[in-house]
Amino acid sequence: MSLVNTFNEDGYVEIPKNDNFGEFLSELAPDIKELCPDYESGELPKGVYSLLDTALQHRLDEESLLPSEVIHENPLFGKRISIQAHDLPKSLIPLLQHHHILSNVAAVLGTSDIVLLNATIAASYPGNTGNDKQYHCDTANFSDGVKALDCVSNNNFVVNVQVFLDENFS
Repeated sequence: MSLVNTFNEDGYVEIPKNDNFGEFLSELAPDIKELCPDYESGELPKGVYSLLDTALQHRLDEESLLPSEVIHENPLFGKRISIQAHDLPKSLIPLLQHHHILSNVAAVLGTSDIVLLNATIAASYPGNTGNDKQYHCDTANFSDGVKALDCVSNNNFVVNVQVFLDENFS
C-alpha cells in the first residue's frame, strides 16, 4: 500500500528509513545531546529550555511540600525537556527543513505547499509519565474552534512529524 493510501486509511504513516537522513542525524548528534543531556549526567542543558512534568510519586500542589526523603538526586528524574524551534542553535535548523521529511510530507499531502507551524526538540527521562500511550500535536495556531474549522473547510491540515531517537542515538 502506498504512503498516501496508508495515511488516508490510518491517519498516520511511518516514512521509510533513509541512509542519508540517518547520516545527517548522526552529524547533528553532539548538538542534540547538548540540548538533551544523558540522564546519567544529571545535568540540565545550557541555553533556553522548558523543564516540564513531574514524576508520579512527586505530584503535589507545590513542589516545596515534598519531603526531602523523596526528592530524587537527579534533577532530570520524571522530567521532559523541550526546546522550541526559535531557541534552537543554528546548526539544528536544517533538521526542520530536511528534504527527506519535506518530500515525504509533500507526497502524503499531495502538495509541496507546506508551512512549518511549530517545532521542538524534546527529551523524556525516566519517571516521566507524559501523555501515557498518547501522541499529540500542539497546534497553537489552530486552538480556536472557528480557525480550526476554517482550515479544514479550506482544505488545510496540520500534520505532526515526529523523529524518534533513543538513548543509543549517536
